[in-house]
Amino acid sequence: MKYCMVLSVAVVGSLATSSLAQNFGARIVDGSAVLDYTANGTGSLPTIPFGNGGDVLMHFQLDGAPGAPGTSHVASGNWFYRFAGDTRERHLANAVSRNVSGNYAEWEFDKVYTGGSTLTQVPDVIAHMDYLVTDTGPDTAIYSTGLCFTNFGTQTHVIDIFYAVDIDLGTTTGGDTYLPLSVNSSGRMWTITDGSTTGLMFGRYADGAVCGPFSTIMGSMTDPFLSNYIPDPNPGGFPAGDNAAIMQRQILLPPGQRVCVETVVGIGRNGAIPDVPAPGASVLAAIAGLAAHRRTRRT
Repeated sequence: MKYCMVLSVAVVGSLATSSLAQNFGARIVDGSAVLDYTANGTGSLPTIPFGNGGDVLMHFQLDGAPGAPGTSHVASGNWFYRFAGDTRERHLANAVSRNVSGNYAEWEFDKVYTGGSTLTQVPDVIAHMDYLVTDTGPDTAIYSTGLCFTNFGTQTHVIDIFYAVDIDLGTTTGGDTYLPLSVNSSGRMWTITDGSTTGLMFGRYADGAVCGPFSTIMGSMTDPFLSNYIPDPNPGGFPAGDNAAIMQRQILLPPGQRVCVETVVGIGRNGAIPDVPAPGASVLAAIAGLAAHRRTRRT
């Protein structure tokens, strides 16, 4: 069993409020690159932490009018998690705070759950989800997304964390070919091709990865059964089709700590290849910067 602590900082506070008025998406923009989390960036986030509602609509375009039909290279995706002892994956629901600034968006969730077929709140643990979009040239763009758990309690938790995304290269659902998985000390990466369009999905310090038909991949996260992709079940890649992919990490969350993980998705067209950002230029840097400025104790 491998434990990966990508970013850990002392717990200094929380943005949580008592209102669910912040439980909706965002549109973030950098140059001509646009990322919508939820339909048009204005839809509601899930209100139930399991089931099909966890496959959240997304829109990721290189240029053009924001949200224009036929421009999106990503159809849907989300973070999922499973605390040790649980028998299914769950997703975040009912955000209690939301911060959007330029090309960055952040949400806080003051309740996370375990409990198999029941719904049991994990005490003294909250979660943050972050998205950062970057225009990297006339034919490339990337977005980084992070999920953080913060432990205000006294118990150490073991958590499996998954990022699942339906990448539709060339703005079409079919024809996406996943090349063999690349694995090195910095993480795992899928390279995807569809004609002259190239995509990447990079899990920084990921422990496992899988790709396959969209319905199979998203179904594994939203059905009532446990899923595990450590070690990698299909490292040889996957044939062309309407495919999706998952990056998985397993982390230790000690008392008094915040632990964050990150996934990067990039799109390049006309033969251009998107680059994976260094950690200092990614969403983890934004998370660390915000954490350093929080000094209000959680109540």
